[in-house]
Amino acid sequence: MQNDDGSWTWSGTPSTAFTDGSGDQTMSHYYGYNITSGVSPDASGNVDQSLPVELSAFSAYSSSKGVKLTWTTDSEIENHGFIILRKSDVKAWAEIASFTKYLELEGQGSTTEATDYYFVDSQVKEGWSYSYQLADVDYQGKKTYHKDHIQSITYVNPGKDTKPGVLKVVKLYPNPFNPTVTLTYDLAEMNDLYVSIYNLAGEQVWNHAKGNHPAGQDYTLSWNGNDMTNAPLPSGIYLVNIQAGTQIKSEKVTLLR
Repeated sequence: MQNDDGSWTWSGTPSTAFTDGSGDQTMSHYYGYNITSGVSPDASGNVDQSLPVELSAFSAYSSSKGVKLTWTTDSEIENHGFIILRKSDVKAWAEIASFTKYLELEGQGSTTEATDYYFVDSQVKEGWSYSYQLADVDYQGKKTYHKDHIQSITYVNPGKDTKPGVLKVVKLYPNPFNPTVTLTYDLAEMNDLYVSIYNLAGEQVWNHAKGNHPAGQDYTLSWNGNDMTNAPLPSGIYLVNIQAGTQIKSEKVTLLR
């Protein structure tokens, strides 16, 4: 946060941050964040005010504690905090968590640092399908809904003895790309694999499906920047959704013609 004298103070990861380790707390929700990389403000405490609150990834998958949500911001400008919305088979969109209640969902204010956030929704039922959406709130109270990153999942409790992380996205390279981008991924067990690519208008431009995909490491899948009719797509940012079983990951890739 910015101090009264114009200097900046960066807060560390809260003690309640979610981990995948052996620590097991009995709570209704688990959440947290961690700054990973980026460029700090200059000596005067200024950052590039032209940058938006940019969400680069949003993922959802089943865990033994509930649906785990993870997301990353590449930059934030006057970000007061996040709101998480959910809808189910029987309920419309509704807010389930807010930075006003969970302090760890507070934003980083203004920063060009990349920041990872975590939240686990434990108020879910086995076999039910849910969709999740993020909104950020700026200092003036304006809400920005990230409708291009909505994630849907059918919750299946894997159990404490089941290894989490069936799907691991190892690399998406090169990024930006021209003419071809390669997705490298691991599967911990045999599963159906679906890859869908969307433009920022939410329109699906390409997809790939493989049933009963065998387990293994360093599988690769390439996309040449064309749509499903093999027509070249324009330069821009595209969202790559990868789903294996109940686990979904979302990554962003930039096409430069």
